Amino acid sequence: RLMNNALDAVQALCIEHSGSQVSDYLSFSAGLCSTVPDELVKPDDLIRCADAALYEAKARGRARIIFSELE
Repeated sequence: RLMNNALDAVQALCIEHSGSQVSDYLSFSAGLCSTVPDELVKPDDLIRCADAALYEAKARGRARIIFSELE
């Protein structure tokens, strides 16, 4: 919900993005990942999970937020 609010707030600012061929205004996408910490989960695993979620968000189009869970 926090990231959706942030996305809405950025879009409401209508910041011009003259260099974009996709949109006249700035937007962002985000990839989020969560897990229940334990001794087997390494920080790099969490980073890779969030990175994969970000690439999925970008693949789905602009102004997207993808949430993933590391199991």
